[in-house]
Amino acid sequence: MQEQERRCLPQPEFPYPLGHVKAGTVRWSCPLGCGRHHDEYPGLDPVGPIVLPGTCTEADGGWPLSEVLITCTDAELSRAITASATARADARNARVLAALDGHAQEHAGGSS
Repeated sequence: MQEQERRCLPQPEFPYPLGHVKAGTVRWSCPLGCGRHHDEYPGLDPVGPIVLPGTCTEADGGWPLSEVLITCTDAELSRAITASATARADARNARVLAALDGHAQEHAGGSS
């Protein structure tokens, strides 16, 4: 997501208490109060592989992960984990904004 495209999401709600089967659900409700909402389930987001920098993967592909990881610096690992988390957050924001924008267009068109 390019920097100029970034928009802040409105404040979400957490509609289910801890212990509920849907606990952890994050909800963005229609700001016009029509009752529609968009839910996200963060625990179901695919994490995917964390791409390590080239300096960490110089070892033979048959090496165990623990051996490859010791070839990375803490800063390199931190950057790789942060990049993965940022990509997931950007994807979630894009999904939520698309849902909210689509619903706003429904209101503008006269239907909710």
